[in-house]
Amino acid sequence: PPIAIMTEKSFDMSRVAQGLTLGEGGIWYGQSSNDLHYPDDGHETTEDLERDSFWYRHRLRCLVALVQRFPPDGPFFDVGGGTGYMAKGLQDAGLTTVLVEPGRRGAQSAAKRGVAQVVCTSVDEAGFSDKSLASIGLFDVLEHVDEDRQFLGLLHRKLTPGGRLFITVPSYSWLWSSHDDYMGHQRRYTKKTLAAVLHSAGFQPEYLSYFFSLLPLPIWMLRALPSRLGLRRHHHDTRKNDHQVKNSVLSKLIDWSRKWEAGAMSRGRSLPLGASLVCVARVRPTDDELDT
Repeated sequence: PPIAIMTEKSFDMSRVAQGLTLGEGGIWYGQSSNDLHYPDDGHETTEDLERDSFWYRHRLRCLVALVQRFPPDGPFFDVGGGTGYMAKGLQDAGLTTVLVEPGRRGAQSAAKRGVAQVVCTSVDEAGFSDKSLASIGLFDVLEHVDEDRQFLGLLHRKLTPGGRLFITVPSYSWLWSSHDDYMGHQRRYTKKTLAAVLHSAGFQPEYLSYFFSLLPLPIWMLRALPSRLGLRRHHHDTRKNDHQVKNSVLSKLIDWSRKWEAGAMSRGRSLPLGASLVCVARVRPTDDELDT
């Protein structure tokens, strides 16, 4: 169902950003400063995966459920959103969405996909004004950043007082494998470590949960353990196979799990286990704001 918030048919980017120039294809460009670790063929491979991947579909479904439960008070900025799969999905659900992607290939793919507002640069180089963004999405991005605390601090400065950050990250260091090396991950998180870094950057988690509850055991058996034994080296062909389920019984089980998890999130229930984490965090009031 459509997200029950007020949305804007057109959004004036100059209201929030000073360092952008509107270019060909309706994409806003700035001077890129990409400090993410990401494979060279990452966007091309991701586009192939997104077409048939249960993982991307389920992540979107869960985030739509959470955005409906915690509706943003203004346009939603999907930071590091790659080829725009999440941005387009949220846009289709009725949310005014802006994709911020430093990779030119990803930004152009997102514009072709139909994302209405695309910014091709990094958050700092875009010139977003402090306290100007009502909500930011960070979907499987933070694990690629060298200094996660500093990056979250940058986003904190850009959000309005009480603004929200929606974030997903991979979970559990014991699930580390050659897949993480290939993808340029710097770390995996637990509820405790994610909450700690968010709190240190000035955020207060409102909702924090694991999801993809069925995947930790298969990931351990098919990725983590073989990697430890030197039996598996990750490349894009195996990654594509990981995102497709051909067994009909397993497919039905995954479908049931996806519906159950999305339903639990829509009711605000936190799940105790999963291969990923999802969090909705709010900008914590300063002491001066609390006094007033």
